[in-house]
Amino acid sequence: MAYTKGQDVFPAPIDILNIIGIEDKSNTLYLLDRMYMNTLKYLIILKDKVKHRLVDMEKIATYMHNLLKKQLNNIPAIVDHISWVKEVLRLAEFFISCGRFMECKNHLIVASVVAKHFNDYCKIHVELSAKKKGCLHRQYIYIISIIDTCWVRYGLILLYSSSKHVLEKEGRDNFSWTNCYEAKSMVQSVKQSTGLLLFTCTEKEYEDFMYIARDNYITNCNDAKIIFVRILQLVNKVKANKFVSEDADVRAELAQYISKAYKYLGFFERDKVNQMKLQKRRVEALEDCLKTLNEDDQIYCSFIWFELAVINSIVLDVNIENVDRDKLTAEELAEIDQLVKYIVNYFQLYMENFDAVRYGLTNDVVDVLTKITKLFLL
Repeated sequence: MAYTKGQDVFPAPIDILNIIGIEDKSNTLYLLDRMYMNTLKYLIILKDKVKHRLVDMEKIATYMHNLLKKQLNNIPAIVDHISWVKEVLRLAEFFISCGRFMECKNHLIVASVVAKHFNDYCKIHVELSAKKKGCLHRQYIYIISIIDTCWVRYGLILLYSSSKHVLEKEGRDNFSWTNCYEAKSMVQSVKQSTGLLLFTCTEKEYEDFMYIARDNYITNCNDAKIIFVRILQLVNKVKANKFVSEDADVRAELAQYISKAYKYLGFFERDKVNQMKLQKRRVEALEDCLKTLNEDDQIYCSFIWFELAVINSIVLDVNIENVDRDKLTAEELAEIDQLVKYIVNYFQLYMENFDAVRYGLTNDVVDVLTKITKLFLL
């Protein structure tokens, strides 16, 4: 990065190995771009492990976007489709971690466009053997699942961020302060929009590959339901891909995505009865996943056991609030007793495997929330 100084035009590096006759002449600009991309990639990977402000991630994201934009018109001459898409998805993951929804959405759409070009490219090259084409097709199917999973996380984080935004807005009890805040937010939004890192996409590409249209906060249940339905559709699409869903860790990840989708939708649902139904759907999704896991999957089971214990605790609290303690029916008492047993059982199972969970997290053996993407992007 010091060599290019963040500029798109710079002198070609000198190929020392070619000059002294050790290697044949090579395109040093392409080699520099590859080294440049690898450096940016590892800085993005390490963003959560370096000291705060030690690395300017805003600059790193800008450099990476500009380099990807430069390479886009030279695929597959200087970089293959899949390698390029991997780095675009890595950058999209960074954007979504920062709540930069518009930029994330744009990068996911472009990733889908280039993935389609890759599939078309494989089809027209008749010189490829059937075995090679089969391998490339599996790569295509896998990368599409990664893109779909990124969209799932996009929707989940949008729902979660929107719920926080609504809570913050409801917490402001001074009308003049609210107006001041909204005016400030509008100024910030305009300021941020002038420096967005975006690829140029056609209207048709947006229509074909934009799975979630919203890129700003939602405030009502109807809008939340639209995103919620899309999340479930995408999860089911990924689950239908046997190349991906055959792994236990992936199945656990997808089950937790479904659980979170119901959880975040519940925030926008004002009807108490419907809220309880959503909590029970969370339980069903997680318990169904447990049935597909075995003794070798104890780490992944542990995360689900813990979440089930928490969900049942929520349901128990609501039940206790709603009953008349002086007039408890036998049915209500039995339900409360059953919930307590579930909570104790799931917490016990989690604690019995706590050492394995701690080891898995400490040594990066498992990261349930991002497993699918990490498998492909590393």
